[in-house]
Amino acid sequence: MMYKILNNKHVSRIRTSLLKNKFFSIGSNTLIEHLGKLVGACYIKVGSCSDIQHGTTLTAWKICDNPSLSIGSDCHIGAYNHLTCINRIEIGDGFVSGKFVTITDNGHGE
Repeated sequence: MMYKILNNKHVSRIRTSLLKNKFFSIGSNTLIEHLGKLVGACYIKVGSCSDIQHGTTLTAWKICDNPSLSIGSDCHIGAYNHLTCINRIEIGDGFVSGKFVTITDNGHGE
């Protein structure tokens, strides 16, 4: 079991390293597990020492001029969260969410 935990963290470090060129910025010691969906990464900032768990969807849709999805430092985004913006979402330092949380600045329909 310990090998699997170490292996998953190692894979997450590699994945995070590969994503650094796509995101606006990713801070040091941040781990991003396998994302469910990623749209508009160039508008997404993640602070240092944060953790984004598997299955999370991060989207910043360029419907408005410059969307901005900002996640602070020392944050823990639980598995299968859905963070989506067309304008701006700013999550401060030290934020912790559970599984299956949705945070949005937009809605559908009337």
